[in-house]
Amino acid sequence: MKKKKVLRFLLAAGVSAMLFTGCGNGAGAQIQTITPMDGPSQTAGASQAGELKSQTGASQAGESQSQTAGASSAEVSTDGSSYVGEYLDGDVNEPMLKIEASQGGKYKIEIGIYRLTSIDDGVGELTEDGLKFTATDAAGNPIGGIITLDGNVATVTFTDSTWGYIQNGESFLYTRADGAMDVPKSEQTGTAGSTMPIKDNAEEAEYQIEVAMQYLLEEMYGDKIFDARIYVDKIYTAEEEQEDPLKSYNLGPDEVAFEVHYEILPVQGTDVNELTAATGVYDAESGWVKEKYNVGILRPNESGEPAYKITDFGTGF
Repeated sequence: MKKKKVLRFLLAAGVSAMLFTGCGNGAGAQIQTITPMDGPSQTAGASQAGELKSQTGASQAGESQSQTAGASSAEVSTDGSSYVGEYLDGDVNEPMLKIEASQGGKYKIEIGIYRLTSIDDGVGELTEDGLKFTATDAAGNPIGGIITLDGNVATVTFTDSTWGYIQNGESFLYTRADGAMDVPKSEQTGTAGSTMPIKDNAEEAEYQIEVAMQYLLEEMYGDKIFDARIYVDKIYTAEEEQEDPLKSYNLGPDEVAFEVHYEILPVQGTDVNELTAATGVYDAESGWVKEKYNVGILRPNESGEPAYKITDFGTGF
């Protein structure tokens, strides 16, 4: 199972957050920097509305999907004027990306990443690969990337980042504010309108595990962690479910057993011993608790969001 991108979500209710004030109103972002226990500086970004998805529908929202710059199958627009406008973040349906024409063939770019950060001094230039931009990250260092356009959907891919919370190759999706939702098929996730059981759709199962894991980690750790990276290692096949010890669970067509490992970033002042119980090793250099490992069963959530929940979460079946 391939590794997925970093899934970012802010769990600390008491942490001062940065509000991306909306595109086009001339207001800037208010930044509050916090330092986790023995870890690097972080800039917390929060929107006034809703919760994350997607990384994970992600982005994908909920998930915004990670891609290597230039590797997208989407056709790249070479018309600079087509990039100009406001784009919505799918998680909160608010303008979080703004592109304006400027002097000398340049473009002014403002980028908001839900619950993470905002960039309001971007300068872009049209290239054959897309709208290449440079800006300043939350730590005051240069950051850069490229914006590509596929229909109404703009993909922001960071290619030159030294900030610890945006990795090179990470991508974020935004939908044009004045256009209908038109996510490229290459980026679509989720089973809306599909009758295919999740057991027969490995990509969808992986995505739903990531979403459910975010909710579970928030339930387990609350405001003790700032961020998490989730990696789905294995989804058991229908044949494997018929063998011990999974046979006794009698899993249905919309239920899957899985293995996952993850890393969590403690909030400043958190006792890391609480986070390394059962599994996990604290890396003092990075500030992350790593090597967390668990198994679980993904089942439909009859009580509402998220669509699926995790049960039987432990170190073994």
